[in-house]
Amino acid sequence: MHKITLYELKAAMDTAVISEFTSYVRTQTGEVAKTGVVVSEPEFQTPEWVTDQVKLGMIGEGIAERFLIDQYGNVRNITGNSNKGYDLEVGNLRVEVKTTVGYGTAFFLSSNELEKALQFGEEYMIFFIQISKAGDVAVGHPILNPVKTLDLPVETMLLPVTTRYRSIRGSSYHIELTQNFLEEQEAVSLTSYLLREHQLFAK
Repeated sequence: MHKITLYELKAAMDTAVISEFTSYVRTQTGEVAKTGVVVSEPEFQTPEWVTDQVKLGMIGEGIAERFLIDQYGNVRNITGNSNKGYDLEVGNLRVEVKTTVGYGTAFFLSSNELEKALQFGEEYMIFFIQISKAGDVAVGHPILNPVKTLDLPVETMLLPVTTRYRSIRGSSYHIELTQNFLEEQEAVSLTSYLLREHQLFAK
Protein backbone atom coordinates (compact mmCIF):
# COMPACT_ATOMS: atom_id res chain seq x y z
CA MET A 1 0.00 0.00 0.00
CA HIS A 2 1.44 3.35 -1.03
CA LYS A 3 1.96 5.88 1.74
CA ILE A 4 2.91 8.86 -0.38
CA THR A 5 2.75 10.13 -3.94
CA LEU A 6 6.06 11.22 -5.44
CA TYR A 7 6.13 13.21 -8.65
CA GLU A 8 8.93 12.17 -10.99
CA LEU A 9 11.10 14.14 -13.38
CA LYS A 10 12.72 11.66 -15.75
CA ALA A 11 16.05 12.69 -17.18
CA ALA A 12 17.62 11.40 -20.39
CA MET A 13 19.69 8.99 -18.32
CA ASP A 14 18.11 6.16 -16.34
CA THR A 15 17.62 8.27 -13.27
CA ALA A 16 14.39 9.43 -11.65
CA VAL A 17 14.68 12.62 -9.65
CA ILE A 18 11.86 13.01 -7.17
CA SER A 19 9.70 16.10 -7.31
CA GLU A 20 12.20 18.94 -7.45
CA PHE A 21 10.74 22.34 -6.73
CA THR A 22 12.89 25.45 -6.62
CA SER A 23 11.44 28.79 -5.58
CA TYR A 24 11.88 31.45 -8.27
CA VAL A 25 12.23 35.05 -7.23
CA ARG A 26 9.78 37.10 -9.25
CA THR A 27 9.42 40.77 -10.03
CA GLN A 28 6.24 42.63 -9.19
CA THR A 29 4.86 41.91 -12.67
CA GLY A 30 5.42 38.21 -12.13
CA GLU A 31 8.19 37.83 -14.70
CA VAL A 32 11.13 35.62 -13.83
CA ALA A 33 14.46 37.30 -14.48
CA LYS A 34 16.27 35.15 -17.04
CA THR A 35 19.69 36.32 -15.91
CA GLY A 36 18.99 35.42 -12.31
CA VAL A 37 19.18 39.08 -11.31
CA VAL A 38 15.85 40.59 -10.36
CA VAL A 39 15.20 44.31 -10.56
CA SER A 40 12.58 44.93 -7.89
CA GLU A 41 10.09 47.75 -7.95
CA PRO A 42 10.97 50.37 -5.30
CA GLU A 43 7.59 50.04 -3.59
CA PHE A 44 7.21 46.29 -3.92
CA GLN A 45 4.45 44.84 -1.76
CA THR A 46 4.74 41.33 -0.38
CA PRO A 47 2.09 39.23 -2.18
CA GLU A 48 -0.86 38.33 0.01
CA TRP A 49 -0.38 34.60 -0.57
CA VAL A 50 3.17 34.84 0.80
CA THR A 51 1.89 36.63 3.91
CA ASP A 52 -0.82 33.99 4.30
CA GLN A 53 1.69 31.15 4.04
CA VAL A 54 3.99 32.74 6.60
CA LYS A 55 1.07 33.30 8.96
CA LEU A 56 -0.13 29.73 8.46
CA GLY A 57 3.33 28.43 9.27
CA MET A 58 3.49 30.51 12.44
CA ILE A 59 0.05 29.29 13.54
CA GLY A 60 1.03 25.67 12.93
CA GLU A 61 4.28 26.05 14.84
CA GLY A 62 2.44 27.70 17.73
CA ILE A 63 -0.12 24.89 17.83
CA ALA A 64 2.56 22.21 17.80
CA GLU A 65 4.68 23.95 20.43
CA ARG A 66 1.80 24.34 22.91
CA PHE A 67 0.61 20.78 22.34
CA LEU A 68 4.10 19.38 22.93
CA ILE A 69 4.57 21.54 26.03
CA ASP A 70 1.37 20.06 27.47
CA GLN A 71 2.59 16.57 26.59
CA TYR A 72 6.27 16.75 27.54
CA GLY A 73 6.84 19.98 29.44
CA ASN A 74 10.08 21.39 28.09
CA VAL A 75 10.10 22.46 24.42
CA ARG A 76 12.73 24.60 22.72
CA ASN A 77 11.62 26.73 19.77
CA ILE A 78 14.39 27.20 17.19
CA THR A 79 12.29 28.37 14.23
CA GLY A 80 14.65 31.33 13.79
CA ASN A 81 17.47 29.00 12.72
CA SER A 82 16.52 27.48 9.35
CA ASN A 83 19.87 25.67 9.06
CA LYS A 84 18.78 23.26 11.81
CA GLY A 85 16.29 21.55 9.53
CA TYR A 86 13.52 21.45 12.13
CA ASP A 87 11.43 23.84 14.25
CA LEU A 88 11.25 22.44 17.77
CA GLU A 89 13.35 20.38 20.16
CA VAL A 90 11.75 18.14 22.77
CA GLY A 91 14.67 16.56 24.59
CA ASN A 92 16.45 14.53 21.90
CA LEU A 93 13.46 14.69 19.54
CA ARG A 94 13.63 17.13 16.63
CA VAL A 95 10.23 18.23 15.31
CA GLU A 96 9.55 19.77 11.91
CA VAL A 97 6.05 21.28 11.64
CA LYS A 98 4.09 21.21 8.37
CA THR A 99 0.69 22.87 8.17
CA THR A 100 -2.01 22.81 5.50
CA VAL A 101 -5.52 24.25 5.17
CA GLY A 102 -8.62 22.46 3.92
CA TYR A 103 -7.43 19.02 4.96
CA GLY A 104 -4.85 18.96 2.20
CA THR A 105 -2.45 16.03 2.30
CA ALA A 106 0.68 17.56 0.80
CA PHE A 107 3.66 19.51 2.09
CA PHE A 108 7.13 20.55 1.00
CA LEU A 109 10.25 19.04 2.51
CA SER A 110 13.56 20.79 1.90
CA SER A 111 16.72 18.86 1.11
CA ASN A 112 18.13 20.08 4.45
CA GLU A 113 15.10 18.75 6.33
CA LEU A 114 15.36 15.47 4.44
CA GLU A 115 19.03 15.12 5.34
CA LYS A 116 18.30 15.85 9.00
CA ALA A 117 15.46 13.31 8.99
CA LEU A 118 17.90 10.73 7.63
CA GLN A 119 20.59 11.73 10.15
CA PHE A 120 18.43 11.62 13.29
CA GLY A 121 16.13 8.72 12.37
CA GLU A 122 13.91 7.87 15.36
CA GLU A 123 14.80 11.22 16.92
CA TYR A 124 13.19 13.20 14.07
CA MET A 125 9.48 13.77 13.61
CA ILE A 126 7.27 15.59 11.12
CA PHE A 127 4.23 17.01 12.87
CA PHE A 128 1.74 17.34 10.00
CA ILE A 129 -1.19 19.61 10.92
CA GLN A 130 -4.41 19.90 8.93
CA ILE A 131 -6.68 22.90 9.52
CA SER A 132 -10.23 23.08 8.15
CA LYS A 133 -11.09 25.76 5.60
CA ALA A 134 -13.38 27.38 8.15
CA GLY A 135 -10.45 27.59 10.55
CA ASP A 136 -12.35 25.95 13.39
CA VAL A 137 -10.90 22.41 13.44
CA ALA A 138 -7.29 21.20 13.54
CA VAL A 139 -5.93 17.66 13.45
CA GLY A 140 -2.31 16.62 13.95
CA HIS A 141 -0.43 13.62 12.55
CA PRO A 142 2.89 12.92 14.28
CA ILE A 143 5.12 11.07 11.78
CA LEU A 144 8.13 9.67 13.63
CA ASN A 145 11.21 8.78 11.58
CA PRO A 146 9.61 9.96 8.29
CA VAL A 147 12.33 8.48 6.07
CA LYS A 148 11.46 4.99 7.31
CA THR A 149 7.75 5.53 7.97
CA LEU A 150 7.07 7.04 4.53
CA ASP A 151 9.51 4.79 2.68
CA LEU A 152 11.27 7.82 1.24
CA PRO A 153 13.87 6.87 -1.41
CA VAL A 154 16.41 9.29 0.04
CA GLU A 155 19.35 8.17 -2.07
CA THR A 156 17.37 8.85 -5.24
CA MET A 157 15.89 12.10 -3.96
CA LEU A 158 19.29 13.55 -3.02
CA LEU A 159 21.10 12.23 -6.08
CA PRO A 160 22.13 15.05 -8.44
CA VAL A 161 21.44 14.82 -12.15
CA THR A 162 24.75 15.47 -13.89
CA THR A 163 25.34 16.11 -17.57
CA ARG A 164 28.37 17.35 -19.46
CA TYR A 165 27.69 21.01 -18.65
CA ARG A 166 25.71 21.08 -15.41
CA SER A 167 24.65 19.33 -12.24
CA ILE A 168 21.14 19.71 -10.82
CA ARG A 169 20.15 18.84 -7.28
CA GLY A 170 16.65 19.25 -5.86
CA SER A 171 16.30 21.78 -3.05
CA SER A 172 12.71 21.02 -2.09
CA TYR A 173 10.38 18.05 -2.52
CA HIS A 174 6.61 17.97 -2.81
CA ILE A 175 5.31 15.05 -0.75
CA GLU A 176 1.66 14.07 -0.90
CA LEU A 177 0.43 11.66 1.75
CA THR A 178 -2.25 9.19 0.76
CA GLN A 179 -5.56 9.23 2.58
CA ASN A 180 -5.08 5.57 3.51
CA PHE A 181 -1.84 6.39 5.27
CA LEU A 182 -3.40 9.24 7.25
CA GLU A 183 -6.33 7.08 8.30
CA GLU A 184 -3.95 4.41 9.59
CA GLN A 185 -2.01 6.91 11.69
CA GLU A 186 -3.00 7.93 15.19
CA ALA A 187 -4.30 11.49 14.85
CA VAL A 188 -4.58 14.02 17.67
CA SER A 189 -7.15 16.78 18.03
CA LEU A 190 -5.56 20.21 18.06
CA THR A 191 -8.71 22.34 17.83
CA SER A 192 -8.35 23.86 21.30
CA TYR A 193 -4.78 24.93 20.46
CA LEU A 194 -5.97 26.37 17.13
CA LEU A 195 -8.54 28.53 18.88
CA ARG A 196 -5.86 29.83 21.26
CA GLU A 197 -3.64 30.74 18.29
CA HIS A 198 -6.54 32.61 16.67
CA GLN A 199 -6.93 34.64 19.85
CA LEU A 200 -3.22 35.48 19.92
CA PHE A 201 -3.22 36.66 16.27
CA ALA A 202 -6.39 38.68 16.86
CA LYS A 203 -4.70 40.76 19.54
